[in-house]
Amino acid sequence: MREKIASLAAVVFSLGVASSASAADLTTTAPYTAADTVFSWSGAYVGLHAGYSWGANRWTSGGVLEDPTIVVSPVSPATNSALGGVQAGANYQTGNWVLGFEWDFAVLGHKSSAAGTLSQLGFVFPTTATSKLDWLTQFTGRAGFAFDRTLTLRETIEHKLQIVKVGANYKF
Repeated sequence: MREKIASLAAVVFSLGVASSASAADLTTTAPYTAADTVFSWSGAYVGLHAGYSWGANRWTSGGVLEDPTIVVSPVSPATNSALGGVQAGANYQTGNWVLGFEWDFAVLGHKSSAAGTLSQLGFVFPTTATSKLDWLTQFTGRAGFAFDRTLTLRETIEHKLQIVKVGANYKF
């Protein structure tokens, strides 16, 4: 009988150890959480733009070198037109500092003429002033301090280049 009790105790003990060992071997996994994404201003971009431009040139001068004997009636050709172009640029972020550049190029259809008069030493000449602007471009460098998705304290350095064709015709 002792042997039966000892055997029974051994079986009960082994079942208890086996069940606790099984529970200790079970693994639990933490629920999946997505990693936090970090926003960055670094990268390149290309885009298109379109719009309309209003302009007017006021001709009041007798030339590049002002000649007090020349009097020009105010001539103001209006140069209004649609425009369209492309821009491209890139930014680089290091820490919170952002450095970048951008290039813009636009094509315009500005061309206009206006009639007026030019007087010198008592002689009056009818004249036509013509203004034309075919394209313009701009290079921009920038530096700024970023607070997450907001770029603040931004400074820009711009260099604009435009070719303006002007002319005047004097009729005698």
